[in-house]
Amino acid sequence: MWRVNKLLIIVVFIFLGCNNHLKKDDPCGLMNVMGIGGNILFDNFKEIETISFEALNNPNDNEIYLKDKLEIHEKKTLILEINQKTSQIIENGCYVTINDSLKYKITDVEFIKVERFGMWGSVGFSCNLKQYKVNDSLVDNQQTIVIKNDITF
Repeated sequence: MWRVNKLLIIVVFIFLGCNNHLKKDDPCGLMNVMGIGGNILFDNFKEIETISFEALNNPNDNEIYLKDKLEIHEKKTLILEINQKTSQIIENGCYVTINDSLKYKITDVEFIKVERFGMWGSVGFSCNLKQYKVNDSLVDNQQTIVIKNDITF
């Protein structure tokens, strides 16, 4: 019986030690909020041929996506799955150019840490997108970045 209790105590200490490292020190960022291959939504666009992301502070830091990377979601909403490089460009502020003509500026992307409690009182964190600005207009409480076209068809 004593051996079983020892074994149980050892197993409990192992689990307590593992749970205390539950994403406690991970920084919040776009990839942590939306996951690898996060999505950007383009709402009310009739047709998109190309989308380019260019960093505000470094024009040489850019990414271009062609229309074959877009998925249709609902009527006029297109979804673009981004990579890690694009995520970093967006987090630091960028210009988004659609079809070489429509230009949007994304800035002030902010995240909030949400505390999560694990087993045996361990604490971890998850990240949520708090707010961002599109063309200097503040957008609050979104799960993903949405770029809207104000032109109606």
